[in-house]
Amino acid sequence: MSPLIKSNKIFILLSCLVLLSGCADWYSEPVRVDDDFGKSVKHMMKAQTVNPTPTEQAFGMDGKKAEGSIKAYRSGSIDLKHGKETVNFDVDN
Repeated sequence: MSPLIKSNKIFILLSCLVLLSGCADWYSEPVRVDDDFGKSVKHMMKAQTVNPTPTEQAFGMDGKKAEGSIKAYRSGSIDLKHGKETVNFDVDN
């Protein structure tokens, strides 16, 4: 083995050791991430709930009407490109 190849191997080995030692933190201790881990997701879900108390009625469309609208949309019986027809009213004084 030539001295140049041997010195290259040693150089590569030492440079890898130096680079990998930069990833080590010798003086730190493991830190616990969070005591209330998971509560943020529960808080987010609660904040996004429209009606958290079941005694109050939620605003919006009636359930049966909404179901009919979704079925009509999915079946393709409604042409969404054209929309509704415009009705013009002439009002004379």
